[in-house]
Amino acid sequence: IPFSSSVVAGDRLYFALQTAWDDTEIFVTDGTVAGTRAITSFPRNPRDPHLAPSDLTVVGDQLYFSMDDGSGVGRELWRRPLDVTRPVITSS
Repeated sequence: IPFSSSVVAGDRLYFALQTAWDDTEIFVTDGTVAGTRAITSFPRNPRDPHLAPSDLTVVGDQLYFSMDDGSGVGRELWRRPLDVTRPVITSS
């Protein structure tokens, strides 16, 4: 399963990887099985599997990452508040 990016924030590791179901997900873990969960999921673009989130960075209570959502614009900066599940594009 391809691993694309990771970042440590406090006592948590955030990482992106392509799952066995061909989705790309961002996970958070505290290092235990019980403390590991997917927090955001994106369908894999069959035209270009390299569109996965990368360059994960945490600033304050926000997780930032770059991703190409297949819309034709290219890679854009996205952010995801650490306490909610829906990411948003920071710029268009």
